[in-house]
Amino acid sequence: MLLPRAAVRYCIKQEHIPLAVHNGFNGLLDGAIHELSWLGVDGWTFRGGSELGTSRTLPSVDLGAVAARFQQYDFHALMLIGGFEAFNSLLILENGRSLYPAFHIPMVHLLATISNNVPMAEFSLGSDTSLNALVDACDAIKRSASASRNRVFVVETQGGQYRYIAAMGALATGTSLVYTPEQGMDLGVLGADVKFLKIRYRLDAKDKSEGRLVIRNECASKVYTTDMLTNTFREEGGGLFDSRYASLEHILQGVVPTPMYRARAARLSLWCMAFLEERHQSLRVQL
Repeated sequence: MLLPRAAVRYCIKQEHIPLAVHNGFNGLLDGAIHELSWLGVDGWTFRGGSELGTSRTLPSVDLGAVAARFQQYDFHALMLIGGFEAFNSLLILENGRSLYPAFHIPMVHLLATISNNVPMAEFSLGSDTSLNALVDACDAIKRSASASRNRVFVVETQGGQYRYIAAMGALATGTSLVYTPEQGMDLGVLGADVKFLKIRYRLDAKDKSEGRLVIRNECASKVYTTDMLTNTFREEGGGLFDSRYASLEHILQGVVPTPMYRARAARLSLWCMAFLEERHQSLRVQL
């Protein structure tokens, strides 16, 4: 993971002490905190996933205990790395400054989520890497589908309550159908899509064997699941086409970071550290 690596080495160069908190605010409350070294982050550039772990727990679970940990470890600045939960956490900490002096420190949020769903941001780190993984997997699945006689593959992806991964993946792979949380699913939509697939396969040349993809965001519907969608296509397809499914989900989180991700991660993490330094100096002047 390149984000902490660049930030850690910048901190050490500037004679600061970088502390890592594992597993979010759960780890903070459990005391899972240790100092990072220059060589300790040496191999993080090409690793996927998160070396520091992740957690959706917000600081509001015990704001007083969080403030106590801030005081115990003498935090002078805080960089949160994550998606929508990290965004909410920063708001909670900022609003808690009136109650807890420990939160009167510079804070910054570095956007990193495959869902790309953070407000006021066009791009989140990790979304490019996951999108590439989805496209590679869909290309392989489509080749497999084309090798079989008239097969429809339903591909399930992550992405939370936002359409980014599913919609962009569908555009990049030439997917026939895509289901997202914003669009929703109902019997009318499903019936129209079955009719569309039947028409497409009836219009195909007799000697043609083309596989087609359907991408479904995991949160598109609680009722119309991937299994149900696959079984419906198989049943309604009759002799025109068959149906199978592939669940990518966590595959999208563990791939090797793309060059764009690495470059942007290094640049943005350094900007965040420079911002924290600047804010810390201005607070010292005010005091």
